[in-house]
Amino acid sequence: LKPVLGPLTDYRLITVGGLFFLTWLLTRRVKTWSQKITVVLLTLSNPLLWAYAIIGCNDLLVTTAIVGTTLLIERRRWWLAGAVFGLALAAKQVAWVVSPLWIYWLWHITRHTPHPWKNFKQTVIGAVTIAGVIFAPFLIWSAPKMFTDLVTYAGGAIPQTYPIAGTTFLQYLRIFHIVYSPYTVVPVYLFQLLVGVPVFFLTASWVRSNSQPSRWLAGAAVLLLAIMMVSRFFNNNFLTIPAILFGAAYVFQHHEAEPQSSDARHD
Repeated sequence: LKPVLGPLTDYRLITVGGLFFLTWLLTRRVKTWSQKITVVLLTLSNPLLWAYAIIGCNDLLVTTAIVGTTLLIERRRWWLAGAVFGLALAAKQVAWVVSPLWIYWLWHITRHTPHPWKNFKQTVIGAVTIAGVIFAPFLIWSAPKMFTDLVTYAGGAIPQTYPIAGTTFLQYLRIFHIVYSPYTVVPVYLFQLLVGVPVFFLTASWVRSNSQPSRWLAGAAVLLLAIMMVSRFFNNNFLTIPAILFGAAYVFQHHEAEPQSSDARHD
């Protein structure tokens, strides 16, 4: 298609479009012009976001999907919300990290609706269906190779492949000469488990005490940041994801109802 369509086949057009779409989603969440201008300042006027959008990093697309599913759940568009989150799951592994918190928040949202189990199940099925459809060809082609590419390689479990890089705390293993090469295999998933489990329970307690969308978004940002800090690599473009989620939490907080405890009665 490139000889025919030319620049229209450039993937970077999609990531830049994702930045504009993210801005549009967040402006839909606020009412006044001053708040809409604040959204534009946080997104379209943010050089950090533009820097990675124009080189084609898909972090913006994943974050846009997370913000989109939040907006759709808030508006009770259950299956569509799940489908959008399914796109995030298929696009980048960071969505896998926040998926337990997303499910926990979804349950606390749906349990205050007239048909809690139906709405919860419909949303989860939407996510699993879309992610499954995208992953299916690769699973059929070679499930072991897909696992190696998405999990083993990314975790640095293959010697001499992906080095320790970025602002991860694993750099201190090299500073203190616990490991001498950035290519050394390190049990990174053990570190992520030791950090991620307590942070998950902490953020889940936030969602339980207040199931508003802003609390879920802020919790997802904290959970992601904690996991990324002990990942094998924490490249600068990854930082855009928790940064956008914190910004989205700030925007969503402007027009939320009074906090509702998870122990409140069902509608």
